[in-house]
Amino acid sequence: MSLKRRNGILYVDYTSPSGRRIRRSTGTRNRQEAEEFEAQLKSEAWRVHKLGEKPRHTFGEAILRWVREKEGVKKTLDDDIAHLAFLRPYLAGAYLDQLEPVPSERTPR
Repeated sequence: MSLKRRNGILYVDYTSPSGRRIRRSTGTRNRQEAEEFEAQLKSEAWRVHKLGEKPRHTFGEAILRWVREKEGVKKTLDDDIAHLAFLRPYLAGAYLDQLEPVPSERTPR
């Protein structure tokens, strides 16, 4: 079992099929929930490595990555963060592959 307890919280520590070491908090003290979380992580890693599936990411994860990449590069980052903060309550839990563009209200001429 690759679960370890630190300050009461269980952590996953294992090597993925690609050889990368994965260490992540399960966010729970319950062993059964932590085991389910670990099994899900391992399953997703296996599917990505062996079957070539792309990992799924949420809108919240995408926002966080985008902001980190643009820090110190983009002058209007504060404005962009304000716009994204408006959208986050509506889209934070949604997976990117589930989002569909909203049709434009403008009529083509």
